[in-house]
Amino acid sequence: MIEVLIASLIFSVGLLGVASTQTVGLTNTQSALHRSYAAQLSYELVDIIRANPVEARKTTSVFTSYDSTGAVPSAVATCQVQSTTGCRADEMANTVLAQWTARLQATLPDGEAELTRVGDIFELRIRWADFRNDQIMQDFKKDPNEPDKILDQIADRITEFRI
Repeated sequence: MIEVLIASLIFSVGLLGVASTQTVGLTNTQSALHRSYAAQLSYELVDIIRANPVEARKTTSVFTSYDSTGAVPSAVATCQVQSTTGCRADEMANTVLAQWTARLQATLPDGEAELTRVGDIFELRIRWADFRNDQIMQDFKKDPNEPDKILDQIADRITEFRI
């Protein structure tokens, strides 16, 4: 009888280990999926900039300095709807950037992007919340009055992708 109890205990501990491994695997898979989305979105924005080189080279271009947490172009240019007139380069840039930002925010949790240009070099940073560690969110909900602790925890859960 004792042997059966010990065997049951060992078997139960083994099953808990397998369940824990599955949980960690699923969480890491979700994180890898978000990294893939960030890479795809970054290459898409690079292609958008390449498709509109006239606007990208201007010093007043929307591509020169863009932060998705600030003023984001929101309206789709009416020139896309009308077939008789064409879009100006700045209208097209604002439109595609607004559409790209909407995809970014829909695809990545708390997705943000920052695009800067120095000379002919563009730098894109994409940030999103990475909830691989649920303990951070639990601690955040328990003790919201410790700002330093919260900032450290939030910084630990932000993943950044640069291109």
